[in-house]
Amino acid sequence: MSPLSEKELLSLAEILGSMLRNDGITMPYPGPETENDNCDYALCAECGGKCCKNVGCTFSPQDFMKLSPKRKLTPEGILIEVEKGYITLELYDGDPYYVEGFIWAPRMRTKGGPIIEDRIMYRQVEGPCIALRENGCAFSYEDRPTEGKLLIPRKTNGEIYCVPRYDIGRALREWEPHQEILYEVVKSVRGKNYPCTI
Repeated sequence: MSPLSEKELLSLAEILGSMLRNDGITMPYPGPETENDNCDYALCAECGGKCCKNVGCTFSPQDFMKLSPKRKLTPEGILIEVEKGYITLELYDGDPYYVEGFIWAPRMRTKGGPIIEDRIMYRQVEGPCIALRENGCAFSYEDRPTEGKLLIPRKTNGEIYCVPRYDIGRALREWEPHQEILYEVVKSVRGKNYPCTI
């Protein structure tokens, strides 16, 4: 593996700094946030979506706030999206991520996976994201979950990998203050299975 460039080192420093801070949802994400800065569709095509074939991306609270006319996070707003069948509400053990207790967080649903994923030690269904298509993600860049927008593809010495600028630790810290809202949604959809409409 070759040494990192100065730009890659700065990017890594920003990522690590973000992971070490418990800075809530008001701080901007490290690094560029535009499609031109973050996407390399040729590299993603060459990779074939290894990340997307493993599990779906995690949403941030802002992903749902931007859908609300008042830019407010509500159970009703999240429920509308969950009922479209492309979201799983997953329960995580927050301890490894410096979050106390168990934390609910929404992510893209796995093909064939449940709406509620509450088995802490393992997922009920492993596999590709429900939005993964032959030619990439079914969502436009703007409509993707934050983790999908900030998963930056790179290639070093012929090896393709992604640099996460938003990870599950940050997602859990951002969702921690909104557990009552998510639990209202969990209670509404438990035992239901919505077909995917995307």
